[in-house]
Amino acid sequence: PINTRTLAHMLKVETVFNSVNKYVRELAIRYSAQYGDDRELVGIYRVNKFISRRQAWRVDSKQQFTSFWEAETGADFNVLHLEGDGIQRYIPNSLSRELGIFTMHTVRHKPLVMNVGYRRDFVTRRALTDMQYKPSRGLAGGQLSPRDFVLNQFSSRLRWNIVKIAFLTATFSHSERAPDINELYAGNDHFAILVEENGDDNLNKEQANSFEIATGLQLNAFRLIANRYLTDFDGYLYLAHTGMSRSGGFLVKEWRASQTRITGWELEASYDHQWKNGGHFRISAFGDLVKNINTSEDHLRGWAEGDYMPNLPTSRYGISTIFKMGKGSLSAVFERYLKQRYLGKNINPE
Repeated sequence: PINTRTLAHMLKVETVFNSVNKYVRELAIRYSAQYGDDRELVGIYRVNKFISRRQAWRVDSKQQFTSFWEAETGADFNVLHLEGDGIQRYIPNSLSRELGIFTMHTVRHKPLVMNVGYRRDFVTRRALTDMQYKPSRGLAGGQLSPRDFVLNQFSSRLRWNIVKIAFLTATFSHSERAPDINELYAGNDHFAILVEENGDDNLNKEQANSFEIATGLQLNAFRLIANRYLTDFDGYLYLAHTGMSRSGGFLVKEWRASQTRITGWELEASYDHQWKNGGHFRISAFGDLVKNINTSEDHLRGWAEGDYMPNLPTSRYGISTIFKMGKGSLSAVFERYLKQRYLGKNINPE
């Protein structure tokens, strides 16, 4: 039997200063420290153990420049040290550092509301010398080379309140993500997912451009929203089948990057009722229609993985309700995930 055990301790400290000066409404300073112990057990044998130590600092402020222009600006920095033990661990000891600087601005001029934001990150990934770590025969993180990434994020959103009961929004965002430690350096059997996981230290950052159009109607207690979205990924990072397997039945998979497009609809309807005695009732329903497609011109990927990406979310729908009275509440949720119509491949069809 394969078992996993996770133990975590976290300390959080924060302080907030209000009305710092004429323009700064709020200044917040936050610090957190986390100690984690993650293990994989096969029978009575501990095959993987990872001790993670993470520290994070964050400073952000909320500004009010004029009656119609407000902003939030800040910076955060975090460090993660990962130290492993065990007879078959799949990641070497590693060190990650991330520094981010961001600003978000909101401008209101009836009937329009505009949000614009920008963030810049500096990310460092390092595999540390570890004589006890024995990688697999696969790609196994290549040469475990040190990597540095500079990331840029941009978001913009325009909302038009057409009339009192209806609105229309348009959103564009550009996001970038650095490969994680396992995507770069993994190189052994990952028992929790029954895969020989192989990272690639030559992977580049993942980039995505997203477009959304949404419209909504608020009529007294009723609310309806429909959202259409499209996201194009350049260098989408995913765990791909190699067509090989090792003794014990472990499939050999590698982290790869390719072009992918995800499109879909999000639909939501809700009804709220407030009683005079303080009771509150809400019922809502939603539907997510998701479609993904391989937009790469790589013929080998098309043969091995098909026209659609494997292992991505399926379409779903659901309904939820909550009733509150005084200090008590009662809620119920139902969700159904639909069978995928468009399947990917892992050499063979999903």
